[in-house]
Amino acid sequence: MGRLQVTRKPELGPKPHRRLRVIVPSVLVRYRPLVVGCLLACRSPLQTSTAPALPPGATPARASLPAPSAGAAAPSPSVAQATEEPDEFVLANDHEFKLPDGTLARRLDVSIPGGPDGYFLFEFPAEHGHSTFYSDIPPGDAELIEDASGAAWPWMLTRDAETGTARVRRWAPHAADLATSATTSLRLGDRAQVLGWSVEWVGVEPKGDDQGRRPWGTRIARIRSFRHGEPTGAWEYAAPKPAEHDFVTSNGLHRFQLQVVAATLAPDASGSTLVVAGREVDRAAKVAFGTLVKPGVYGSPDLRAYAFPDGLRLVFTKGKSCGIGKAGCKCSETFDTTIEFAGTEDVLALNDSGVVVAAGHTFALRAGNLVVTAAP
Repeated sequence: MGRLQVTRKPELGPKPHRRLRVIVPSVLVRYRPLVVGCLLACRSPLQTSTAPALPPGATPARASLPAPSAGAAAPSPSVAQATEEPDEFVLANDHEFKLPDGTLARRLDVSIPGGPDGYFLFEFPAEHGHSTFYSDIPPGDAELIEDASGAAWPWMLTRDAETGTARVRRWAPHAADLATSATTSLRLGDRAQVLGWSVEWVGVEPKGDDQGRRPWGTRIARIRSFRHGEPTGAWEYAAPKPAEHDFVTSNGLHRFQLQVVAATLAPDASGSTLVVAGREVDRAAKVAFGTLVKPGVYGSPDLRAYAFPDGLRLVFTKGKSCGIGKAGCKCSETFDTTIEFAGTEDVLALNDSGVVVAAGHTFALRAGNLVVTAAP
């Protein structure tokens, strides 16, 4: 579901919280929580039962999800049932149950002409702010379940291509090392990693538009990335043509290039494969000391990094700070420089009246531009 985050420096993190896609007048699309609330209010009371806890010593299923058995029958809508695997549960129509970690899962069997054939809701425990994840993926697709902060929970929602049956499966990523071979093959749910970077294939789902709607018909593989645990963005890769994408840290200093060499999106998402290659890349512009460096916009994918002869790397950004005083609201420009030298990162706040000395270098503003010199 869409959520609003207001910070001075927006992060380039995972995709926003789940959006609810409804093909109805645009005013309803903009107020998705109200739409879902109305749908919930109109349904008959839901029965609740608790799924059995995992037995001691149970091993989570591999992230690569096996294809569902052909002709599998959907369970009775009135009873929450677990499949033979303790880490997999069937989500029946008009029914709810609790997953072992306390997450309440439910499915609403609401069909809208030209739109989804149902909605899937996951309400997280109180310690996570009672946030709710919405999904409306069509049969054959799959996606990772995330809470309001964008943090992934260890569950993935999948739907059978033929029957439309929804299953909630435990997500325990299988990791492949990109450093050991030129390319590696991934199945849905797998993770590839190298040099502190990791990329995870977390969904096969409809492609979204600028308003957060996802009209059925165009399928994408959703891939997200991290560097030392920091989210560095997500990519909606449209199969099957080869393509590449740069994941960028929020401060703009580091980039990772992922290449999809070959791809197959099967009718059942669990049967899909990607062949990928990846490496850290340095796209910093090389400049000499004394060069005027122009500021960029923090969080922008086009934010440029600069590299100096002795190994200093930096990103220089301009923002605005506003405050209310006796004279009313007053705004002023702010300048920040994120630097990396000898493996250590630091953030410097600059102003027109001063000079900052750090990491053996001098940083000074000149008419809104940055000038860097090596300290004597």
